[in-house]
Parts: sequence; C-alpha cells; structure tokens
Amino acid sequence: MHINRTPPVSSARFFRAACFVLVPFMAIFAVPAGIAHAETRVGGYINSHEEWSAAGSPYLLTSHVTVADGAILSIGPGVVVRVAPESKTEDIGFDPAVFVTGGDLHMDGSVDSHVTVDGVGGIFVAAGDSHNGVAHIKYSDLRGGSRLSFDNSDGTIATSTIRGADMGLYTKDSVISMWGSAIEDNSVGIYVQPHQVFLLGDGGYPASIRGQSGVGGIGNALSLAPDRFASSSLDIHGSSFIGNTDRAIMNNSELTVDARSNWWGNPSGPMTSGENSVRGDVAYAPWLSAPPAAEPVTTATPCCSSVLFIPGLEGSRLYRVERRPLGLGTSENQLWEPNRNADVKKLFMDSSGASIDRSIYSGGPIDKALGFVDIYGGFMRSMDKLVDKGVMNEWRPFGYDWRKPVAEVVDGPEKRATSTESLMAMVATMALSSRTGKVTIVAHSNGGLVAKYLVKKLADAGRAALIDSVISVAVPFLGTPVAIPALLHGEGQSILGGLIASAGNMAKLGLNMPSAYSLLPSREFFAKAIGPTIVYASTTADTYDKQASFIASRANKALVQAADFIHGLLDPFVWPANIARWAVVGWNNDRTPIKTVESTSAFAVINNPYGDGTVKAQSAAHDGGETIPLDLKVQSNIDGKSIDHVNILGASTTKTAIADILSNPSSDNGVIYSDNPATHNTKVINELSKLPGVTVGDMDWNALDATFEANRKELRVSTHSP
Repeated sequence: MHINRTPPVSSARFFRAACFVLVPFMAIFAVPAGIAHAETRVGGYINSHEEWSAAGSPYLLTSHVTVADGAILSIGPGVVVRVAPESKTEDIGFDPAVFVTGGDLHMDGSVDSHVTVDGVGGIFVAAGDSHNGVAHIKYSDLRGGSRLSFDNSDGTIATSTIRGADMGLYTKDSVISMWGSAIEDNSVGIYVQPHQVFLLGDGGYPASIRGQSGVGGIGNALSLAPDRFASSSLDIHGSSFIGNTDRAIMNNSELTVDARSNWWGNPSGPMTSGENSVRGDVAYAPWLSAPPAAEPVTTATPCCSSVLFIPGLEGSRLYRVERRPLGLGTSENQLWEPNRNADVKKLFMDSSGASIDRSIYSGGPIDKALGFVDIYGGFMRSMDKLVDKGVMNEWRPFGYDWRKPVAEVVDGPEKRATSTESLMAMVATMALSSRTGKVTIVAHSNGGLVAKYLVKKLADAGRAALIDSVISVAVPFLGTPVAIPALLHGEGQSILGGLIASAGNMAKLGLNMPSAYSLLPSREFFAKAIGPTIVYASTTADTYDKQASFIASRANKALVQAADFIHGLLDPFVWPANIARWAVVGWNNDRTPIKTVESTSAFAVINNPYGDGTVKAQSAAHDGGETIPLDLKVQSNIDGKSIDHVNILGASTTKTAIADILSNPSSDNGVIYSDNPATHNTKVINELSKLPGVTVGDMDWNALDATFEANRKELRVSTHSP
C-alpha cells in the first residue's frame, strides 16, 4: 500500500492543464449493491507495480493517486473506485483523481464483473520523462462525472462506458482506439484538442508542454510534441453515442476522427448540430442502423489469437486523388500497382527520402496484381476460412506505404483515403477482441522487418505480452544481395517489359526510397559469412564497409547510413521469450542472386539455389525462430505453377503450415519457456514435418553454398572495348 499524501504543486498545475477549462462538478457517492469487501483508502504515488483487486474494494481516494514514470497500476474485475467521503475537495476545485504520468494503467474488468470508477475527479494519462502514458481499459464503467483524459499518450478502450461527465473523453496528441463501448449522457462525449504549443499569460504552460507536469523542460516539450502529433489518431468502431447534450464528438484538431460503424441513437446517423451531434473532421459513414449487439455473458473459448497480416515491399496499393479533365470533379488514381510509367514517376521521392507528392495514401494488400497474378488473394481467402470455421475471432491486414522506412510505418500514422491508421493502436485494439487477449503476426518479406520493429517498440514500452506469435515468411532479416542491382539498375523491377514500369523508372524510384536501402545486406549479413555481395574490377565487397562505400558513391549516401542505423537496432534485438516465432524459408530456387559483378558499363548477377529467388536462406532463417524450409521446386510441382518469393505466401503448403500453427498455439496451460516457445510445440512440428517439401529445422546453408560453388560449372567471360 502506498502512502497517503498530497501531490506537490506541479501535479496540481498539471491537473488544471490536463482537465482543460471546465466547470467543477459534484462527486456522486454510490455504493453498488452486493459489495461486502473491506474498503481500502489510497492516495499518493505508485512507483513500481501495484494491483487493486475485488478483495480490497472499494478503493477510496483520499488524495490524488499518481502512477509514476515506468510504474504500473492494475485494476482487476469487480473493483470500485471512488472518492473517500471525508476527503475534502482540492484547493484547485476538483476532487481526487488518478494521474498516469508516463506509467501504465490496466483496468481489466471481465464480461460479468466490470471495473467501476464513480465520481472521482477523472483519469488523466500523460507522458513522463522516459515513457508515454498508457491506459488499456476493458469492461469498465466511468460514471458520476469521472472523465477520461489523454495527452501525449496511448490508450485502448473496449466494451466500456463513459457516462455523466461534462467531457467524457478528452484527447490531445495521442493514439486512441475504442470499440464496443458506450458514450452516453455526457455534455460533450469526446473532445479532441488541437495541437498547440504556447505560453499562457500567467507564465504556466498547457498540457502539451511537458515541463509543467514535472516531467521535462521547455526545450524537451518543443522538440517532442510535434513528433507525438505526427502519430496522433482516434479510432472508434462498434460503439454507441446516446444522449450527449451538447456534442457526441467535438473535433477541434487537424486530424480526422475515424468514427465509422457506430450507433448514433437513431438509424439516420449523427446530427451536425444540437444534441449528440458531431463537429469538425469526423468520418462517420457508414454508421450502424441499430445498437451494437451486447457482449456475451460468458467469455469466448480460448484459442486462438486474432491475426494481423503485414505485407511486403510493393505489396500494398497506393493511391492519390486527381482532378478529372475539363474540371469534371476528382477521381482516385491507383498509382501502385501501376498501369503506366507515369504512375511510377508520381511515386518518386526527394533526396531526404520523403514522398514528393505528400497526398499519396495507402490501401490494402494486393490480391491479384494487374487483375490476374495472384499475390495475396489466396492467402487472404484462407484467413477468411479460418475465421468462418471459428478458429479465431478476426484477422486484419495492414496495408502501408512501402516506400517509407520501417520505423515510420510503425510509428505512423498511415495515411488512408479519408482518415489515418496506427499500427500500434491496431495491435492493442485487436488484442482486446482476441480470444487470448493477444495477436499473432503473419509477415511477408519487408513486412517482417516492420513486424520486428513493431515488436521492439512494444517490448520497449513493456507491452510485448500483446503478441502471441510471429510467423515470418521469406523475410530478409539481414537484407538480400538482390537489392543491390535492383537499387542501382532497376534489375528485375520492370513490368511487362517496361511498358508499364521500366527498369530505368524503377531505379529512379529506388534511388531515394528508404525501404530499398533497408533491404541491402547488413553488417550482420557479412558477420554470418554469407558474402561477398559485389565484385568490381579487382575489388570484392567482402565486408559491409566496402559494400556501403560502393553503393553510397552511386546512390543516396544518407539513406545507406539510415539503413545501417535501423539494422543496428533490429539485427541484435532479442525477441521476448513469451513470443513464439516461426520462419518459413523458401529454397531451391536456382535464380536466387548471391552477388553482382559490376563494370563501368555493365553488370551481371550470379545466382545459386539456396534461396527463394529473392532472399538468401541464411537471411530469412536468421533469428526468425523455428525454421520451416520449403523446397520451392517441390512446391511448384504440387501447385502447378512457379512458386517463388513473390507468391510464396499463397503456396498451398505455406497456407497449410500457417493454419496448423494458428490452430495449435505454442503456449500450453500457462507454461512459460525461457526460449522460443515454438521449439516446444511438438504437435505442430510433427504436423509440419509431414508436409511435402518441408523439413523442420535450420539447415547448414553456408555448407550447402560452399558445395554448390565448388561444383559450379558456369564460365562467365566479358570483354571491354574502348
């Protein structure tokens, strides 16, 4: 139990700023029927990990409770939180509240035993010195004026209610997802504050200036607040807005609130003025024509986790809105996959690695390229079938602008046609609706680098427990030599012989495209003795520095350095032990590039069979987990078509393997392993071993390479005339 004491003046100032300027309200003290536990009085600071349980309920606030930077407060099912009757109102005019300043708040009620927060000054979540404030709320009810506030923070709200406050939910420069909840009988249901940094007349600072809350100085605020604003989002789905006397949503910010598929109290949707109306940039169509279904009385049967799919490079469609000829309005132009070289040119980026056209936005993964080449269509249909069979509650794809660096994809937001979407928020939201409370990630190619950075971010924030498993398919964890001729010459990048996309235009696109550089062989690639990657005259790039020097002299040096930095974070990253990891590694495609022979006027690509046609097996198997080598020649014969890196996810054996993994989770009755749980899943390993062309377990790829090179029968001769 922490000590009852009043927070210092700085907390009071933060309280005033975070609450906005509102009329004070009277606390309502209501004792729910059936509560027979001894009460617990609380106040002051939580500096480590504290749990509030039904056995100690109700919890009575004698003063503010502050969850300090890096600390955790967990509130379990059946807990009631309210103000102690003898507690006097604070001198700033508000009742005791809960502050989360860089800590984590978990309000984890259950379907039949909610958490209740009744008549407190509110729950205020903001950033601290080292961490963003985080609040994950499910099966919880805030009532009696108890508002919820987020400032430079992250939150998920599921199957909960916010009722009877002057402002139900306040958010500013934060990433918030809500689903299955009710915003009812407030004055303003949700208020979105605009991003701003300015001095107040009395010398104090608003909540966006972190220094005034005791968690940083002015310079810190000026540099950090804009970055936080760049990743702000508010998504609300499957929820209801009823009886909010002023506004249901008041959005005064620059972002678009994604409030589609909600119930607004009547089949006609939300009003634009008066009670329960919306104001500002709010995407609310389509809406629900009836209230969302109530939650079931019993929890779902465990197994299995919901699935997040992250596609690879060039695997998501990209668009922009263009004006029609003769001023006849606008239309959406699909730039990728392209239907002419002009589309490729519109995707060009500047030397800093930013899109020249900032209006471009992303859509979903490509099902069939150009309408007839299956990319992800077969895989996505297989995922639909698993949902139909009841294996899992849902799966979601995350299409993204694959030109961007992986860190930017994860940090977000991802621009959509009428809104934005946050990958981090999607994971948190999916976990709340998943049967296990966790998410399994299936990632292809470059999507695996995105997934690894995503897990690192979650682990850094102490949220790795949101991830159940990671299934990486043909992921170039250490890069791939094929990226070198593709980047420098557009090799293998043309479409329909250049009619739709020429090698020259693709090379110009790659020149300033950050993601192309993160696919280059990394330092760890050479440390694993997989190189050399470039042969030029009498010089061989058998070290990373030689390779980097060669490419930097012919391409974008700054992006070479940026890629080296990101691999410096990802390659040594130690996966959390709770996450089961599987790696599908394609091999026996004899057109897998291993190095490029360069001259001043030409180049040649040297291939060998130990890869999937794009990625070397060593790179795809590196630290990916339990390795599932897939013989692509065998697979091509089975499927009656060529299977390689591009379409490996749609191969029949790959789909079966993923279905086996998803249907038989690696965790068993709460057993916690100190290493990769996948290696202990003997049931799945046995099933995978029965699949044609599959041998579970890593192979000695370097020895196979050496044997192949010793027996290579190719002879390449070139002459150079002046």
